[in-house]
Amino acid sequence: MGDLSGCRSPRGAMEAPELAGGGANAIRRAVLIGTGSPGSENQCVALVRALGIASDNLTVYRVTRPGGGINDWLGVIPVSLHKLIDKLLVRPFSRRAGTNTPQKHVPNGGLAALSPSVPEADAKEIVAAARDTFDKEGPTLVIACGQETISCSALIRKLAPDCVFVIQVDIMLKMRLFFEIIRMRHPRFRPERFDLVVAPRHDYYTSTAKGGHQQEVPSLLQRWIFPREQPPKNLMFTVGALHQADPAALRLAHIAWRDELAPLTKPLLIVNVGGPTKKCTYGADLATQLVTSLYNVLDSCGSVRISFSRKTPQKIADVILQEFAGHPKVYIWDNQVPSNKRC
Repeated sequence: MGDLSGCRSPRGAMEAPELAGGGANAIRRAVLIGTGSPGSENQCVALVRALGIASDNLTVYRVTRPGGGINDWLGVIPVSLHKLIDKLLVRPFSRRAGTNTPQKHVPNGGLAALSPSVPEADAKEIVAAARDTFDKEGPTLVIACGQETISCSALIRKLAPDCVFVIQVDIMLKMRLFFEIIRMRHPRFRPERFDLVVAPRHDYYTSTAKGGHQQEVPSLLQRWIFPREQPPKNLMFTVGALHQADPAALRLAHIAWRDELAPLTKPLLIVNVGGPTKKCTYGADLATQLVTSLYNVLDSCGSVRISFSRKTPQKIADVILQEFAGHPKVYIWDNQVPSNKRC
């Protein structure tokens, strides 16, 4: 995936850039824009690495929403309007009430792995830098990931279509609710506003009229709401979500974990505990069920290694830790460096 020559941009945009060579459209500089979500930003990083762009030629930014209090209910409005409301109404009211609005926590990982500090994205600032470096370094490749970056990346392309090539990753095309489908059809979400949109193939086709949403939308509105069966030419499909699990990464993981896993008695059972979804809420009953299932297979296992994700509810982790802490066959990873430490 190191060549964009086959990509076609909408009318009025620059030609697809080259990732190698010394031509006028050769890419030598890239800008990454994330949202603070490692899952989404890792897709952005995976694309950059697949394109072969060196990390010293990258500049990273984030688009973050205010968090806490009433801000948690304003996620459906544009980020710029949300920040304005937070500045003019939410924060002054919180100060008068004697309370502080907690800042939204941005976890480590994602773009933070490329830079010790990730500043807030400013479209005009990014455009100015792209224009200043265009004559010397050629066009700037802008890769944005996540819903919150859509307005920013679209504005960058609108202001400097001749100096940037904008790739939007991880637009959530798969919508379940009628309200969400209307949001997807909002002008901010139109693929034509970008040079290239990268999305999983199943997300696009399940959002079409034949994808099972006919009953959720009145027939008179289906033509306006649903995307075309024939996708636009600047929409690139992937088999699944972008990731960094390439052969090189797997080899490095094997080297890092080989000495840690080798001493464990076989057969080795690996249990990865994730987080809740809309269709699967993680409650104490689920934790109890998992504990029971593990006890049922412990006799047939040499050892069990358990790890939690960043989305695992603490109450679920506490139940498992309470049951298996100190068990001679069970090793619980502390989510740090490779370690067989028993938590």
